[in-house]
Amino acid sequence: MSNSIFTKRLQTILVAGGILLGLVILFSVVMPSPFIGLRSTPITSRAENTAYNLKNAISAYNTEFRGWPIRSESDITVDSDSELMAVLLADDSETGEKGRNPRRITFFSGKKAKPMGDNKFRKGVHLETNTLWDPWGNFYRVRMDNNWDNRVDDPDPKSESKELPGTIIVWSAGPDGDFDTWKDNVKTW
Repeated sequence: MSNSIFTKRLQTILVAGGILLGLVILFSVVMPSPFIGLRSTPITSRAENTAYNLKNAISAYNTEFRGWPIRSESDITVDSDSELMAVLLADDSETGEKGRNPRRITFFSGKKAKPMGDNKFRKGVHLETNTLWDPWGNFYRVRMDNNWDNRVDDPDPKSESKELPGTIIVWSAGPDGDFDTWKDNVKTW
């Protein structure tokens, strides 16, 4: 009889422990941990993926044509507006700098942007204006190394480094829409 009571108590303890362990695992997945910092939200992850896709599109353009889709004498900082995107979308005959994509190669493709009002869009490409919008209704910002030293100026004035390694960086202003507040900016470096 005592063996039966011991077995039931052991089963009860194991079931309760399993439930408790399951709850701990569930909360660790759902709630951000103070030890690992803030987790990315799906919107932030989407913005980061789009920023990397834009960076890769510009890199592919550079590989194909041995230059940047925008002409400039110094390091180039532009928004993902029609001047840049028309070239990457192979539609630079009407807008942007004519003839920068003579073979009409599509370097960037993405989802159709959703309207927000006030001639702003979000989450994708607006084909009528050849513009790329982040999830919060702003353009992405792009900086390209035009002097070919494989470095670009760090756009964050509070950063300890003045230059970043690489030839292309892309960033979004993030949820607050302000490029000068770096805490929530989505960036590719």
